[in-house]
Amino acid sequence: MEKRVRDATKYPKIFTCYWGNFKLNGEEKRVAREDIINNRNEFVELFKIKRSTKHNYMYQKKFFPEFKRNEFPESKDKNYYFLDNVEQYITEHKYSIMVISPYVVPYIVSEKHLEYLEKNDWIKYKKLYSPSSTTFIKIVKL
Repeated sequence: MEKRVRDATKYPKIFTCYWGNFKLNGEEKRVAREDIINNRNEFVELFKIKRSTKHNYMYQKKFFPEFKRNEFPESKDKNYYFLDNVEQYITEHKYSIMVISPYVVPYIVSEKHLEYLEKNDWIKYKKLYSPSSTTFIKIVKL
C-alpha cells in the first residue's frame, strides 16, 4: 500500500484530511516537507488533539458563521474558494479547532481577506499545509 503524507507524522490516524491524503512520494512534495510534518506533530501535541472530524455544513455554520455558501471575500480568481479544504479537529478538552491554509499571494488573497479572518477570530498559525500557504486556526468551545 502506498504511503500517504499523514504516514510521515506521529499521528496518521488524526490527519485523514485533504493534506494527509497526498502521496508521500508524489508530485506534491512541498506538503511533505520536514518543517510541515514537524508543525503538524506540534499542533496535535500543543492543542491535545484527540481526533479529526468532518461535521456537516450545518454544524460548521452554527459554530463558524463565516462558513456560509457563496459569502467568501471576493477574489480576482472567480474559481478560488478562500475557505477551501477546511480541516476540523476536536481536542481532549472539548474544543473544536478549524484549520485553513489559503495561498496568500497578491492576486488571490488580499488584505481584505486577512481582515475578514481577523474579524471572525481566526489566528495566524505555523504553516500546516505548504510553504506557499498561510495557516489560520479558529478555536471554539463545543
